[in-house]
Amino acid sequence: MDFLLLNSGRTAITGADIIQPSAVHFDNDIKAIAAFAASKDPKDLEVDVRIQSDAESVAIVLSLLNPTDYVRVAVYLTGNPSSLPNVPARIKGIKSIGLVDRRPEQAPVRLGVGVATYIVGL
Repeated sequence: MDFLLLNSGRTAITGADIIQPSAVHFDNDIKAIAAFAASKDPKDLEVDVRIQSDAESVAIVLSLLNPTDYVRVAVYLTGNPSSLPNVPARIKGIKSIGLVDRRPEQAPVRLGVGVATYIVGL
């Protein structure tokens, strides 16, 4: 499964603004077995992609995300999720991040302001 974490707002998000890093949480029966930054812009964007100890979530830690900066994260899973993952984060000045399903056969699920996470493939 691929995710695109994009700063769609007009303000940079710094490490000091991030209270709880973005994380992708899967159903209890789905486990992450590998996760990595597949692409990013700018190329020198510092990102740390980590599978959490329970293997049910993947954390995406960034030190700076300027407007239009993004990271595409690829996650290999033990099964096919029956529902969309939960993507919580706490960022200063941003009420919530949005999760938008961009698979060709799906309609948008939820829109947010500031930072968006897109599912771009399975």
